[in-house]
Amino acid sequence: MEDYQHIDAIEDYLEQRMSVSEREAFEQKLATDRALKGEFDTYRAALKVLEFKTLESPPLVRQKRLPLIPMWGRIAAIGLLLIAVVLWSLVQFNYSDEAIATSRYQEPLFTTSLRGEGAADQYQLALADYQEAQYEAAITKLQGLTADEAQYLEAHCFFHLNQSEQAIARFSALANNPDSPRSESAEWYLALSYLQSGNAATAINLLKAMAGHAGHANQQKAADLLQVLKSPWRKIVF
Repeated sequence: MEDYQHIDAIEDYLEQRMSVSEREAFEQKLATDRALKGEFDTYRAALKVLEFKTLESPPLVRQKRLPLIPMWGRIAAIGLLLIAVVLWSLVQFNYSDEAIATSRYQEPLFTTSLRGEGAADQYQLALADYQEAQYEAAITKLQGLTADEAQYLEAHCFFHLNQSEQAIARFSALANNPDSPRSESAEWYLALSYLQSGNAATAINLLKAMAGHAGHANQQKAADLLQVLKSPWRKIVF
């Protein structure tokens, strides 16, 4: 190993496997050889870090250091553990039900006005709040408005607030109303809301129904999402 030419000698010295004359010769060289001194200091620093990380409490009596191979094996094990943690975090971030729901969510186009002077004013104020991500304020302004578009906007507010149960209730009412112009769109967002809530089984059933419904506005999106949900990575997400 080019960067650690003296590692065997350093280990022998620290493990007290040298004779008296060998120790004296090593110490003399250590005092004059800058490369050896650098390797020696680096090795000792690595040992201290490992002791700090792996021992529950500092030893009262100086412990014998582990030999070179087990020590570097421990370093490799720590490295592998860190890699595993990073990979798990990436999988969790990308393949959890909530992460998938968020990644598949797209803002819809909302109607800009409602019929009725009072209702129209309240709806427009709520829509302005929504566009500024003031979802709670928008929900307050939408209270008492029963038009489908108002309920649709309110459902999206709850989705953004991660209040899945409220979003599910409103999207479900619209999805189950075949006369509503928002029926098919609400069905898609209903599936995403179930995913967000962690109820993947119900979401998958809804997606299968949409994917098998010829002419459904979200048929292809549902089929694509079903493929994502079949990913083996999801099996290791907690």
